[in-house]
Amino acid sequence: MFFPWVFSAEDTELLTIQQYIQEDRKFVDQHNSENEEKLVPIFLAEKRVDYNSKALILKELDEKYGISEKSILVDCLYTRETETYYSQIKDHVEQKSRELLKLVTDVN
Repeated sequence: MFFPWVFSAEDTELLTIQQYIQEDRKFVDQHNSENEEKLVPIFLAEKRVDYNSKALILKELDEKYGISEKSILVDCLYTRETETYYSQIKDHVEQKSRELLKLVTDVN
């Protein structure tokens, strides 16, 4: 993923990924020449994937590494699913609490 970057408040133009990497390398080179603690520049790679392999790769990313559309792009649907899930748990806990309170009250 890449989000266009503005280096300072005075900058009015967003950078492309290539411009960002060039600026990052300049910064890292300068930092490394002036400091004992070394930085590593950003690495960019691109890999074309055969269309027929896409589904299998996406499945492996999700199952093995937990990387999926839901973990990267939290959309409204996922947010609603999560809200519903925890709302159901809350309702269940409240119901069980009322039942327990009634049992304790009836015993006393």
